Amino acid sequence: MALQRLLRNPRLLSLVGVGVSAASGFLGVMVLARTLTPGELGIWILYLAVWTFLDMLRSGLVHTALVRFYAASQDSRYTGAAWAISGAFTILVSTLLGGAGIVGLELSDEWRLVLPQLPWLLLATWPYSVALWQRQAENRFDHILRLRLGFTLPFLVFISLGFWQKWSLESIAWVQTVLYVLVSMVAVAAGWTHWQSLRTFGKQQVRELWSFGRYTIGTLLCTNLLKSSDTFLLGYYLSSAVVAAYNLPYKLIEIVEIPLRSVMATLLPQLSQLQYGDKQSMTKAKALFFKELKLLTLVLVPVSMVCFIMAEPMVVLIGGEAYRDSAVLLQVFAVYSLFLPADRLIGVTLDSLGRPRFNTIKVVLMAVFNIIGDIVVLHFWADPILVAVVTIGTVVLGVVFGGVVLRNVFNSEVSVTEAESRVLSATS
Repeated sequence: MALQRLLRNPRLLSLVGVGVSAASGFLGVMVLARTLTPGELGIWILYLAVWTFLDMLRSGLVHTALVRFYAASQDSRYTGAAWAISGAFTILVSTLLGGAGIVGLELSDEWRLVLPQLPWLLLATWPYSVALWQRQAENRFDHILRLRLGFTLPFLVFISLGFWQKWSLESIAWVQTVLYVLVSMVAVAAGWTHWQSLRTFGKQQVRELWSFGRYTIGTLLCTNLLKSSDTFLLGYYLSSAVVAAYNLPYKLIEIVEIPLRSVMATLLPQLSQLQYGDKQSMTKAKALFFKELKLLTLVLVPVSMVCFIMAEPMVVLIGGEAYRDSAVLLQVFAVYSLFLPADRLIGVTLDSLGRPRFNTIKVVLMAVFNIIGDIVVLHFWADPILVAVVTIGTVVLGVVFGGVVLRNVFNSEVSVTEAESRVLSATS
């Protein structure tokens, strides 16, 4: 019985789900690095970066808002509104991408996979995404895990066959799309998407989701831009092969983000309970913040040190001899990872204590600094190692700015409700 309760624990299932996503991405790159040429791998990484960016935009519009409103009301009309908003975005972007491909724009090899294929991938993942949001709103992380496994396992099996059968990038992209279609069909058939709610939603639900979503999409947009800007700029200034060499060691650092995401998910409700802004609540929030920061530092610093010391064998293990020179990039990323716990913890604390505007400002400053820094070092030195060094400066900037703001928040006695009202009235 104890084991059954443990296996049904939403926090454990959420952690496993995050781990499945991270592991599938890690293993996928590991396999493709050995079955594709560096140039082909770079094109595939660029393709995934563009898709991730567009999917983040779609998710930012309704994901958090749907979970918030549905969990509070159990009103399926909000699901219908989420279907409508995400569907309008999906159809609009797919039409624009498809139209750009039809007119035959002169594109480099890196972009010839993106325009023809992305519209189909966006359409295929539309029901899949709604199912993930709806299952989270209903606290059914077991269903989310099944959906993720339903795609990742068959896809990993397929690309692994590339050791014996040479797959083209187009074949890999089409199999990915078809698998998402099949998983989406299963989700619809199981009733996990509540697609029937499309017939019942009204303007009020659309307006409420949109009003809430516009405050979250800015942070998500800048966060994704921050992650993908290195890939885009390296591909523009240098080559797809350099993109592959840069992103391969970064995949190892993403291991650090798995426990970070899990801790942030559990910390959010704890900090949200301390929302009144009085001196006692702020004292508790401050104590909880530093307690979690110390714990995360003790756990993750050894991981970063291992990545720094064992950089070369780890890179060769993942990508093979062709990527041995990427070891120095992994060492730079290991230094970068030392600042990640503080950066992520500051962000979730600002959101929890009713200061999301400052978290958005923090991420915007980091994105601007990173993009300008990348352009400068690539224009004058064309060195991917310096791009990685800029990444360290970016996260340090986020920690310093966020730390100053958070110190003022901890010393503030203005209620969070009042602070939120001021932000909402100023942005309306």
